[in-house]
Amino acid sequence: MIIGNDYGGVLVQRLANLQALRLRGTTVEIRGDICASACTLYLGLENTCILPQTRFGFHGPSSHGKPLPRADYERLSQVVAAQYPSVLRDWYVTSGRLTLRRMQYISGRTLIDLGLRQCTGGPVPQAQS
Repeated sequence: MIIGNDYGGVLVQRLANLQALRLRGTTVEIRGDICASACTLYLGLENTCILPQTRFGFHGPSSHGKPLPRADYERLSQVVAAQYPSVLRDWYVTSGRLTLRRMQYISGRTLIDLGLRQCTGGPVPQAQS
């Protein structure tokens, strides 16, 4: 499965999609310029690779950018963190989840330097206009 530019989506739907990909052992290649919000959950799949130039955007759980009740925020933060590889979990809980309306970005290069697998080849070609 090749991911182009993915700005995220609904957490529950993405978690179901991730479970299906895990069960099938699907290889995921993140090759777009951006992978943000729920898209970043693909990073925790065993068969995922990324490109150095992709930007990964993280934020805390919210309801369309609005704060959740504290208990829900904490519970969903743990659900999200559990999806990430160990090198990202602590960062997400201590820093990445602290913003709701804006993203905190990490480059693919930084994630590769932390041990995530780099895809061979280049980015997904952009449509010509």
